[in-house]
Amino acid sequence: MTDYKEREGELKYRSLYIGLLYNVVKGLVFAVVIWLVIMLLSYYVIGVYFTTPDMKAERRKEYLKDLQGFVISNAIGEENAEEIAEWVRENPYVYLIVYYGRTSAKNERLYPDDNASEGNISDDNTGSKPGELMGSRIDETLDRDQLVADATAGGYHRIELFDGNNVTVAIAEYTENLYYATFNITSLIVAGLVFTLSLVRYIRVIIERIKRFESDVTIVSEIDMNYEIVSEGADEITNLSGKVEQMRQSMLQHIQSEKEARAMNAELITSVSHDIRTPLTVLMGYIEMMKEHGGDEVMESYVSATESTAMRLKQLADDMFRYSLAYGGVEDSVKLEEYDARTLIEQLFSEHFLLMREMGYDVQVDPIDDKVEEGSIIRSDAPHLMRIVDNVFSNLRKYADINKPIYFSVEMLDSKLVLECKNTIRTDTEGAESNGIGLKTCKKLASLVAESFEYFTEGDSFICRLVIPIRER
Repeated sequence: MTDYKEREGELKYRSLYIGLLYNVVKGLVFAVVIWLVIMLLSYYVIGVYFTTPDMKAERRKEYLKDLQGFVISNAIGEENAEEIAEWVRENPYVYLIVYYGRTSAKNERLYPDDNASEGNISDDNTGSKPGELMGSRIDETLDRDQLVADATAGGYHRIELFDGNNVTVAIAEYTENLYYATFNITSLIVAGLVFTLSLVRYIRVIIERIKRFESDVTIVSEIDMNYEIVSEGADEITNLSGKVEQMRQSMLQHIQSEKEARAMNAELITSVSHDIRTPLTVLMGYIEMMKEHGGDEVMESYVSATESTAMRLKQLADDMFRYSLAYGGVEDSVKLEEYDARTLIEQLFSEHFLLMREMGYDVQVDPIDDKVEEGSIIRSDAPHLMRIVDNVFSNLRKYADINKPIYFSVEMLDSKLVLECKNTIRTDTEGAESNGIGLKTCKKLASLVAESFEYFTEGDSFICRLVIPIRER
């Protein structure tokens, strides 16, 4: 697998759980550090650039200018002066004291703060204290005395009403609270991102290792069994990779042992087949000599039985040899190539059709050109397909009733070429007896070079069907 040593510390854990816990703690530490750095930096910047006396005085002027514009644009006079509260609600970081008329402490018409927290101004001639209006986001840690002190420290300012009268106001603003809140939210977001990225980095390494492991397993299972699976680290993924590698090596050993056993089996079958054929050939020679010299009727029956038995032994030896060819490592000899469908089918069957007709069989064939489109492609191994067809027609010659027609049909189903042969089974025992080795050989070969080969009987009919994938050019 890919070497991940360049990723510092990511492969040293003996457990994925320990690695995850370590990265969670590391992410939290980094997030807290980032949060503190941003907060300290923001407090420094706000203290230097936003809370100096000059900056606060400049902001008070802007607020007073905006208040004056609000009063004029909304036609606020002495009768509806309480509407100034609306302006305070629109500016939540402002604390405003309103003095109506003279600024002396005696006989003033005042707007008390009984409903100040709601931003309302009510007429009250009690003369208890100036009317106070507080924005909704004033720092709640500040008490009233501090708010009043901050407002009066900035001086008194006259606001001209729409009807020509005027009021005197004292104003305190705490716009820096907005900056503090903004930096607080920003620092939390950045800290959260740092924590998330720390975990994502660790998880990404794990996912990359899993994907690489998946790729290695795919190569082993589909391409090359000799491909070695290697994994860095000491966690569960590494242990799993090691187990799979052990399984791969064990499978290689089993495959090698199977190949050796198969080779020995094929060699044994070939040797036995040869050893059987040699005395059979001699025996067949003696039988021919005995038939030439003749004899009484009893002797001729013995000779005929002996010849029949010898021929059956020869057939069994031949079948055993073909069976060993089909199951003795034929996979290694399969080479899939692309062929023109019409041409290949004609080459596979035309010679057999001609031979069967010459032998007296009635072979009825569907027109192939009507069923297979021109330019269609078959991807297979032609020599092994030919072996399947040879076995089928060999069975037909031995077991098909010559007095009944043989039907050969072609059909296209879902990009598959279905070749079907149907014949009537011979009724005589000698011709109908079969060990099925040839058909089993066809089924084995079809699993390698086609999609399937199946055979079955329906009443007195025998049917075999070969299915081959086909596609247009």
